[in-house]
Amino acid sequence: MLIQNFSISGNRVIALSDVPSREQISKDTMLVDPLSIFRTIISSKKHGKDLKNYFSYELSPIPLPLFSLTGMRKTSKSNLFKFFPALTKVPNLENATYVIDGGFLLHRVLWIGNSTYGELCDKYVEYVQTFGSDVMVVFDGYEDTKNSTKNAEHLRRLKRKGSSPDLIIDQDLICTIPQENFLTNTNNKVNFIRSLCSRFQEKGIDWISAKNDADKLIVNTAIQKSRDGENAVIVGEDTDLLLLAVVLSEYPLLMMKPAQPNTVDKYFSVLKIKKKVPSGLLFLHLFTGSDTTNAFYGKDKVTAISILIKKSYLSHEMDKFYDPNADPNAIVQAGEIIAAALYGANKERNLNEYRYKCFEKLSKNKREFDLSQLPPTKAALEQHSKRVYYELQNVIGNTLDPVKFGWHCLF
Repeated sequence: MLIQNFSISGNRVIALSDVPSREQISKDTMLVDPLSIFRTIISSKKHGKDLKNYFSYELSPIPLPLFSLTGMRKTSKSNLFKFFPALTKVPNLENATYVIDGGFLLHRVLWIGNSTYGELCDKYVEYVQTFGSDVMVVFDGYEDTKNSTKNAEHLRRLKRKGSSPDLIIDQDLICTIPQENFLTNTNNKVNFIRSLCSRFQEKGIDWISAKNDADKLIVNTAIQKSRDGENAVIVGEDTDLLLLAVVLSEYPLLMMKPAQPNTVDKYFSVLKIKKKVPSGLLFLHLFTGSDTTNAFYGKDKVTAISILIKKSYLSHEMDKFYDPNADPNAIVQAGEIIAAALYGANKERNLNEYRYKCFEKLSKNKREFDLSQLPPTKAALEQHSKRVYYELQNVIGNTLDPVKFGWHCLF
């Protein structure tokens, strides 16, 4: 979205395209080009104090560096695997206990057309049994997600993939809806999981369901099995699982990322990774975009993390997010410094002023300026930093009220 596309009318922001092209002045009708007027204002104020002050405001209906018109900006989480070296040899998996991510499982088994729901359940049973007899499947809790901090991500995926109507799930009925569309409907997913778990129970396959998001339960289940002396292996594709295991576990867990076409299974040792990953990787992951936090426009995750790692003075600022008793003002200020560094600043403490500096630099050689390229305003970054702090504290075991940290309760 371009800054030139907006003008201020009264106390609200409206699109310049909606501004009338004709104005009545006395008895004469005058032609008006709002875009030309706005460009003239920008040109005349380009180096003025007034224009500098404007950049402490969003200048758009939403904070474009952090949000698109469809919701929170996202980045590719899978790129995080570049920070996790895989084992070069297949580890000894004799007598291994497998903890399988139920969300991964639902999409891993491909549905064949004209199959009954009972036949689909049997395919899942066959796949799970390939891991042996000592298996635990952990499903997300999908029945009450409206007030989950992942709800925005669920809605984004729903808009992207489309959904299906509510269906009756019966073992003898044929499923006529494509798998991806079927699974985006929460009611269908919940009912299918119930049917699938009934089949698991018949076949002696253990399963559990989380109250909400399953990631932490998956990792803690594997930790408990490893603590009991079992050779525990987490099975899934989500980088969050491996990152959580690295952060939370002191036991020799493994994670298996099952092969895709033309690839092989990859295995990761949690203890070996703990010795090699950059300090503060959990914070860096959350700050640069996760399921529950925004990514920054145009900032690839690996590149963004690499930029922040190289600036050694930021380690002190990152440490503040790990403090369960941190002063909220200290968190906000630390977030400002880190965000400015991401956009090329060096120990800049006023994000709004640096935002204007970025505008001056970027607008020199461009006739039209994209507001998304700027750092977020201090106000927008404050909410982002609070969300990052909340999610990080939640991971390390400190329960906070999400409404006090940048989230809005739907009910």
